[in-house]
Amino acid sequence: MKNFEPKLIVGDCRNVMGSGEIPEDSVDLICTSPPYNCNIKYDSWNDGMSYDEYLVFMREWLTQAYRVLKDDGRIAVNLFYEISQPGRGGRVFVTSDVWQIMKEIGFQWNGIADLVEDQSERVKYTAWGSWMSASSPYMYNPKECVICAYKKEKKKLTKGVSTIERDEFMESVKGEWNYRAATTTKTQASYSLDIPLRAINLFTYLDDVVLDPFCGRGTTGSACKILGRRFIGVDISKNYIEIANEEIHNIASKWDIDQMFLWLLKSGVFIEEPKRVRKFIERDVKYIPMVRKSILSIHEKFGQEPFEITIEIKHDPDCYKSLYMNAVVSVDDYYSENFMDRIDTINEELTTICDECWDYYVTTDFQPLKTKKE
Repeated sequence: MKNFEPKLIVGDCRNVMGSGEIPEDSVDLICTSPPYNCNIKYDSWNDGMSYDEYLVFMREWLTQAYRVLKDDGRIAVNLFYEISQPGRGGRVFVTSDVWQIMKEIGFQWNGIADLVEDQSERVKYTAWGSWMSASSPYMYNPKECVICAYKKEKKKLTKGVSTIERDEFMESVKGEWNYRAATTTKTQASYSLDIPLRAINLFTYLDDVVLDPFCGRGTTGSACKILGRRFIGVDISKNYIEIANEEIHNIASKWDIDQMFLWLLKSGVFIEEPKRVRKFIERDVKYIPMVRKSILSIHEKFGQEPFEITIEIKHDPDCYKSLYMNAVVSVDDYYSENFMDRIDTINEELTTICDECWDYYVTTDFQPLKTKKE
């Protein structure tokens, strides 16, 4: 998919899906994280309605979601397991209540993914109820999950191209998905990119249609662009749709990255751990010209002598940008008078590009050519 163009719609998803703007039986996967009703300050939505009102809302959009899904369509809904609702006397098992609604609508159970945050920070042991007593202890599970279901047919009715690899498939089907929490502050509607990447890769073929009725900042759309799926995003906030459009266009598409890797191979670059390099590049489309610039600069400055280039992803725990891409130049003699001057020039050229990028940076290094050949 060379030219990825998301279809982004401003409006209440219940009306958009119900009006025919998204045709019936046209969507392969709905992947979304709906409002949790926990008083988040969205710019166009009341996230503090009564719990009964919230369940009515969930039923309304899920009914329309069922209508637009194909018969073999799937749905992945990110929710808290439980949430506090004072009007109901305290905490409620929201995941159970939502599943009961989905089942009544007609959805078929396809499993549940327990989300395991790499660096969980929400567990707070400050409310124990009756301290060290059976009188009234307080149990609380702050984790989230993804309810996975299908419409009518568990098996896909048409053949297509799957993109999931062996290790990821084995991790996904066991029902425990590791993820890194979203840290963006652009909108209040944020969830981890790791979640839609996992769901889309597991449940869809290349070029399938994916819908997010609560588009937010476009996380699901970004995942679609990375994986080569078509995307429809709906959000009630015009501001969020504009942010989503910007975020999605900043992500490198599958086609972009494939072309980047082909170019690197043709340029004689050795890629150490290609999967890590790919994940690094896909986070921001600006990494592609940045990497091209570094490789071209190396060729320009070392083209008169034998050299090799290795690209690797490094981890620096002492740096606030802990991951970085390193282009290692291997040469016969790195003690020559102007060697470090050439390396420094390349790094200076990269600095202005890297400052504009997301969360990582690129640098260049060197090593003896004979060491690399050993």
